[in-house]
Amino acid sequence: MISDPLSFTACVLHGEVIAQYKRKNRAAGMRSRVLLMMAAVSVMTLLLGIIVTVAIVTTEDQDNKYLSSISTEGGLITGVSEKSTKGKTFYAYYSIPFAKPPMGNLRFKAPVEGVSWKGHRDGTIPPPPCPQLPSAVDHSFIYGEEDCLFLNVFTSKTNGTPVALPVLVFIHGGGYIAGRAHRHQPYAFLNEEVVLVTLQYRLGILGFLSTEDDVLPGNLGLKDQLSALRWVSRNIKQFGGDPNKVTIFGQSAGASSAHLLSLSPKSEGLFARAILQSGSAFSSWALGSNYKKTAIQVAQHVGCENHVNSSHEMVECLRGVKSEDLVTTLPKLQTSLWFPLLLGPRIDSDLLPDYPEVLARMKKNNQIDLISGYTSEDGAELFAVIQAERLDINFTENFDEVAPYTLDYSEENDNSFQLTQWVYEYYMGGRKLEPTNNFVKMVTDRVFGAPHWTSAILHASVSTKEQKDIQARTYCYLFSYRGQHSVLDNYNVSVGASWVSHSDEMFYMFPGAPDWKTLTYPADFAMRDVFIKLWTNFAATGNPTPDPSLGFTWEATSEAEQRFLVLLPSPVMMEDDSVRKARVFLTSLPTRRNCLL
Repeated sequence: MISDPLSFTACVLHGEVIAQYKRKNRAAGMRSRVLLMMAAVSVMTLLLGIIVTVAIVTTEDQDNKYLSSISTEGGLITGVSEKSTKGKTFYAYYSIPFAKPPMGNLRFKAPVEGVSWKGHRDGTIPPPPCPQLPSAVDHSFIYGEEDCLFLNVFTSKTNGTPVALPVLVFIHGGGYIAGRAHRHQPYAFLNEEVVLVTLQYRLGILGFLSTEDDVLPGNLGLKDQLSALRWVSRNIKQFGGDPNKVTIFGQSAGASSAHLLSLSPKSEGLFARAILQSGSAFSSWALGSNYKKTAIQVAQHVGCENHVNSSHEMVECLRGVKSEDLVTTLPKLQTSLWFPLLLGPRIDSDLLPDYPEVLARMKKNNQIDLISGYTSEDGAELFAVIQAERLDINFTENFDEVAPYTLDYSEENDNSFQLTQWVYEYYMGGRKLEPTNNFVKMVTDRVFGAPHWTSAILHASVSTKEQKDIQARTYCYLFSYRGQHSVLDNYNVSVGASWVSHSDEMFYMFPGAPDWKTLTYPADFAMRDVFIKLWTNFAATGNPTPDPSLGFTWEATSEAEQRFLVLLPSPVMMEDDSVRKARVFLTSLPTRRNCLL
């Protein structure tokens, strides 16, 4: 199991890569039978223009499986039946292309839509991820393919009957350098009457490099996400989904992506709601920095040093470099194991015409309903890395140099050291890493908590002022349940047995994937069911508790009453003055981003 690479340590473990290829080989026999069955039903499906279902039996386990073909704008896609965690049958349509492969002349260009194919497309095998390293510390090999702009659709509706189910579109995290759609599987969400979509987007250098001009303005990864959302808007009705009830949600860098998209003028009409989990466009790491400098450094590392004086020549040279060489270059440029992130979204005067804080104050996302929150010890994984790598010794001896990076106060602020001193004094009383709980709270508040609360309060305020006809709501949460499994299990941490770390909620949302271990505790099942019900209720109605069936009411937050739901198997509403004080302190510091608030 791994955590999000924003979380400082790992992107994907070897085990997942190996499991991926084992699954591929195991599925090869079934795939050949799938192709034969697709050919047998293709004529009927083309004539009827609706879903056709046929029974097959796999030789691997003799479980009854079904093929289901759906007509999309690109052609026929054939998926396969699967079972939810509660035994409900649904259909999975994997590897649907939403844009042409971003390879060759299309590398470093905006996604090109309009993919089509003849006959049936096999949608029974998950897509390859976009190129990435197995972990932040393991650079021994690259996995993934440049032809990676795919999405997966999961739905229980297969009979062609017109329905209008709410649609949830998940954007994976990974610090903009890693992640994949298949890491987030549908088995819990498909207990409910929803359509789930998981998508992929270009990562790292291939997804976020920029020359800060019209040659390569950047934001290719965000543009991929928008392209996938446009595909959903045009096609999701075929899968039983309602294009007017689309909710985007993401975790970590997926959450900051979702928030940025909600603020972009390019996303208008593509979704009605958003859920942000441990990430915000206001997070210090949500945007990249020094884009042109990084592009030049990349070019110098891969043999394009003679072309750095011309953006056209440099980008053309980079198009000829092997993807493996590009992916392995980024870690060589990283000055710290965690912050700052070298590459990320950029203010480009188009997709992002201004800073998120400015766009939010301009009411650019005040018409969407919003859920936003984080985990109670979201910063615990950073402490685990420091302890595991014995960085605490180096930390105290080199406080002036190292400390600013733990809080992501870097060169964009001329007074980064002074800022760090103030924050450490506020939480720690000095330069030492003890007491550990205070350190974890400090990182949690700075990196996750304060950005969450700032964006949520601003959304709540601009959604109500002079907008009486728009009933956009804002709901806040704190995930505080430590179950059987935790991301911290990967580290030899001697403290924090009750900490709820970054990504810990993913065990309850996406069980069944290699990264998220199987749930076995009754309380874990209860937490899963509460989580899924709240998220799907919100997608359906804009209110996570529209009726008393869950036994509690999740109250919307407001500028005056900053209440939040403590997410437990039996959730409770709270208002914590210490949270407010921490936010006020952190947002009062003289940083460039704070000055925009």
